[in-house]
Amino acid sequence: MLKTCAASDALQEETSGLHVPLVWLEFAVGLILLGAAGYYMHGALMLPKPLNVHALGAGDFPIIIATGLLGALLLLLALSLVKIIKGVQTTVVSISRPLAISVGVLVLLGHAMSLETIGASVSTAVFAALIMLVSGERRPMPLLLIPLALTVGVYLVFSVALGVPFP
Repeated sequence: MLKTCAASDALQEETSGLHVPLVWLEFAVGLILLGAAGYYMHGALMLPKPLNVHALGAGDFPIIIATGLLGALLLLLALSLVKIIKGVQTTVVSISRPLAISVGVLVLLGHAMSLETIGASVSTAVFAALIMLVSGERRPMPLLLIPLALTVGVYLVFSVALGVPFP
């Protein structure tokens, strides 16, 4: 009886969540990152050119980074396509909480978008608490203290240690 319960729990754990072959996950993530790298390259190309045409300017470094990133992503996509076409059997990746992960990504994007409007301190504290909630934390003291400590720590590193103004 005990083995049956354990076996049924293991079976339920194996069948719950999202199961994706690794090669398809690599391909999908590669496409998403390729779009993001293309957007980054577009922004890098909009940066002003150096006054000396023979010198590397500050705007050239993002172009170098974007070029390397695009090349690496195209290689990843090509390798993934070869694996898909050949029908190579890969491991299956199990994502047990796809909704929580998706909400977490949206919270992180919201944090990035709110930095300029509500300020870095408030945004970091609020969105750290939201990430903790999405991750399953429900105890009130950690939900209050950890975002506060994180915000103070980030402020100290940037403003005090590095001398960079914290918005």
